[in-house]
Amino acid sequence: PSSGGIALMQTLTVLKLLGIGTDGALQNTALSYHTIAETFNRIFLDRNRYLADPGYRTNPVKKLLRPDYLQLMARQINSKQHVDSNDLADDQPAFMEGKNTTHLSVVDSNGSMVALTYSINDSYGSGITVPGTGILLNNTMLDFTVKPPVKGESSPVLGAHNVIEPYKRPLSSMTPVIVFNGRTVPWLASGSPGGPKIITTVSQLLINLMLYHMPLAEAVEAPRIHTQLFPDVLLVESGISPDTIHLLRKMGHDVKLSLSMGSLQSVMHTPDGLFGFSDTRRAGAGVATY
Repeated sequence: PSSGGIALMQTLTVLKLLGIGTDGALQNTALSYHTIAETFNRIFLDRNRYLADPGYRTNPVKKLLRPDYLQLMARQINSKQHVDSNDLADDQPAFMEGKNTTHLSVVDSNGSMVALTYSINDSYGSGITVPGTGILLNNTMLDFTVKPPVKGESSPVLGAHNVIEPYKRPLSSMTPVIVFNGRTVPWLASGSPGGPKIITTVSQLLINLMLYHMPLAEAVEAPRIHTQLFPDVLLVESGISPDTIHLLRKMGHDVKLSLSMGSLQSVMHTPDGLFGFSDTRRAGAGVATY
């Protein structure tokens, strides 16, 4: 089961409460990246602490999306200083989610949309095919929490609800998304591969589109950041200025330069027509019309 939808809704709500997008001068500054990163850490804390296969656990979705809960989360974010992950969480999860995922977005002439994310986890999955078919079997069992809960621990182990059990499905970060303009008109379909970076990649697309009001291509190509609570590292793509990185380090972030993150595949339906854009970060993707 995907944790992406809940994480995406939490992220956008908290950032809107914190004023991201209300002042264009704050766009792509150290303060905006810091605020987004601190929000991501808290979102991953909730993901790891509360979510699992709904067939084995009642996920507290209503609580996690409740306005007063998200307002409290927003108030707890320090605008000037990074909060160490160990101070937020009680234990480290073993987070091994794979990155070999595919996403496609489709829109037809009527504006109907599909966003499909498909994953076999690692490259070539388990390395085993169904005899006579060539179909690869996945190895998504790696997405279960490796460290089991220890009896008698005083605080919940992060990811404890995601431990392996018979017939249980592991937690996923896949975040296929369709955004509506109003209640009935599909506006955007998008998604990305990238393991846990899927959540932060799709979130930053919607931040750029809906809060910063950037054009689709610019929103996709903008440099990204990623953090997921543990390890307590802020990954940044090239394109973020050295001055911004210096300020983020002064705020307490352990900043490391990363290779490209994610690969958004997006289509958009507007009054001016249909638009599509394929992320240039990975080869083998593109936009096609029919």
